[in-house]
Amino acid sequence: MYGWRIKSVKSALQSRGLDTGDLSVDDLTSLGHLDQYHYYGTAACDEAIDVLGLNSDRRVLDIGSGIGGPARYLADKTGCTVHGVEMKDDLVAMSRKLTDRVGLDDHVTFTNDDAANIEFSTDRYDHAVMWLVLIHIDNPQALLESLTTALHQQGTILIEAIANNGLSSTQQDILRQTIDASDVLTESELVEHCSEAGFVDIKTCDLTDAWTNWTQHRYTLFTENQEPFVDLHGEQIYQQRREVYRTMADLFSDNALRGVRLTARVSDDTSLELSSRQQTSLQKYNADLLLEM
Repeated sequence: MYGWRIKSVKSALQSRGLDTGDLSVDDLTSLGHLDQYHYYGTAACDEAIDVLGLNSDRRVLDIGSGIGGPARYLADKTGCTVHGVEMKDDLVAMSRKLTDRVGLDDHVTFTNDDAANIEFSTDRYDHAVMWLVLIHIDNPQALLESLTTALHQQGTILIEAIANNGLSSTQQDILRQTIDASDVLTESELVEHCSEAGFVDIKTCDLTDAWTNWTQHRYTLFTENQEPFVDLHGEQIYQQRREVYRTMADLFSDNALRGVRLTARVSDDTSLELSSRQQTSLQKYNADLLLEM
């Protein structure tokens, strides 16, 4: 689903005479969906900056960091440091190259790993962000539990997620085929998973109307600009992207999907019962500590 983007980024930069040398973050954000995979692109990042109150003192964990666009944008705009975690090694390799070219490698780093299983350092993060990632996660509960060990007490998460609003089995199959989706959570299931993982002050914001309009506009604009897209990326990629954009526009228009932004914080109440993953992590820490003594 994402491998074509690397070739397309290279082609787009080459067409602008930017295939070598230094780049700016603006050079990359101007590539739109090739740099920012999520809905509303940098506008969604700006909202996250405002909601989380990001500044140069904050450490941010970006789950499913893609080609690194959001991480670079957050760091460039606020001075914060960002650690992106991405499962696809080719995307991580390209993320690092682009980040080096914009001169942000001292503020932005990337790890090629599964965030649900990674052992985070004891130097914890202030915030974690996820844009349109959960729809691709097989075990969202494990991922959310992992984040409670990665964040400071009272550290916050911001998640923008595509939510199930009554998908039929046929529509579920279409999502799996077109965007490699796992089982899509409802909003209530997402809230429940967050609560069970140890998050509190869980708040949701309905983005459905905005995302319905945006996916329809994206599809219309894409079909109207077929010729320049095909010239740059090829007919096969065009047809693949057209199918993805049409599918998402249809599912939102049919009210089968919803858009949700969720924010929450890690509880500072140490009397809360630890999740199974947190218990395992604590047991491993104690065992390692005994070995060092």
